[in-house]
Amino acid sequence: MSDLTLSLKIKLGVPEVIATTNQMRQFLPPGFAETPLAVTAPQYGFDLNDLLYDTVDGKLEYQGGEIILNLIQRILFDKRLDPCEKTWIIKHEKKHVKENEKVFRTTFLPTLKADSAFKTLTATHIISPSTDNFGPKVDAHMNKIAARIIHVFNTLMADSARRIDSKSEYEDVDGKKKDYCGAGSSKIPKFSVIRKGNTGSDVAFAQRLLNGGLFIGALGGESLQVDGIFGSNTKARVKKLQSKLHVSSDGVVGPVTWTLLMVFFPFSA
Repeated sequence: MSDLTLSLKIKLGVPEVIATTNQMRQFLPPGFAETPLAVTAPQYGFDLNDLLYDTVDGKLEYQGGEIILNLIQRILFDKRLDPCEKTWIIKHEKKHVKENEKVFRTTFLPTLKADSAFKTLTATHIISPSTDNFGPKVDAHMNKIAARIIHVFNTLMADSARRIDSKSEYEDVDGKKKDYCGAGSSKIPKFSVIRKGNTGSDVAFAQRLLNGGLFIGALGGESLQVDGIFGSNTKARVKKLQSKLHVSSDGVVGPVTWTLLMVFFPFSA
């Protein structure tokens, strides 16, 4: 009988952002009366294709292998939000994405490894005393492993990782939204036109937007220093943004460039 080694690996997927008006309700617990602005919902996935099976002395033997566990997250937000409101809400939900990833790594994985039924299934060498019907017996064993993974996920992650904002969290994020976007405003806030040589809070905010997570990969280079001073580095980053989005590449942040920054590239928390 060969030594049995099982490896568990984790993959964290890129969250999918979905605009909706009705899908969020399915992720809310019974009796949850509030209408959420957004919900971050974790879902699982797993790959059992690298589990190993063989026939040894006329017996079907499970020999370990590798299981890949995937965390797939969806950020659902109310599609009636205007672009400015969306900026703040998505920023808020990204914090929950990070929280879910931590739970998946530090709680779900150790709990699964320690689960007695999972340990029994993945520590058993002999699946069948006969190699007859090899395929169905392998499938049956894999289905039992899959069912146990699902059970552990549903009893642990579904409650501890699904992020339903408390009333205070909603009030906090809604307050920030109103402070920034204006109560009842459905338009992107108006900022001054800024260019090289300007200083102030609008410049600092543009620098934070230009340092957003999506920009780090798309525009390359190191993060800008958020100092409120529109210098050569800030101008160069603005021109690269404008070039990539096919607008006039003049290095000036006017209405068009502000709109692109606010709608497509909100800064991360």
